[in-house]
Amino acid sequence: MKTPELQIANFLSAYNTYSVIEGFRIFCQGDIDGVLIKQGWKKLFPNKKPEDKEYFEVQGQIWIQDKTSHMDMVDAIQSSSIKKMDAVKTGLTIDCRNKKFKCQGKMRPHPTCGSCKEGKSGFKTKWVCTHCEMESFSRRSISEWKEQLLKS
Repeated sequence: MKTPELQIANFLSAYNTYSVIEGFRIFCQGDIDGVLIKQGWKKLFPNKKPEDKEYFEVQGQIWIQDKTSHMDMVDAIQSSSIKKMDAVKTGLTIDCRNKKFKCQGKMRPHPTCGSCKEGKSGFKTKWVCTHCEMESFSRRSISEWKEQLLKS
């Protein structure tokens, strides 16, 4: 039987430890609304999901974020993710998958942004060739790739 604890642990495994701890801190403080407001989110009235904008549903309430706040957060998350992942991805490469041009380059992993199109589609890693700049997306995290590549 899948217990709630195992389901939660499985869900949380998709995120880095810092994000899980920070999310739990916000949850325990009971100030989700305050954090959303500080990050540029606004409650949407009437409470109807917009078709043309990204939205966030929290405790039954629909929130939207203005474009400037959204892009500021994306930039901050990407730059901090890249810095955090530099140690993990050092030396982590795979052969380029560009068969059309028979590229001999190496692909390096980059974390995807969870609020961008690829992240929302479930992709956790973007591999980019250092030679031809081909991109390939994966649903595995960089740490999962590291484990797999170290085994082989």
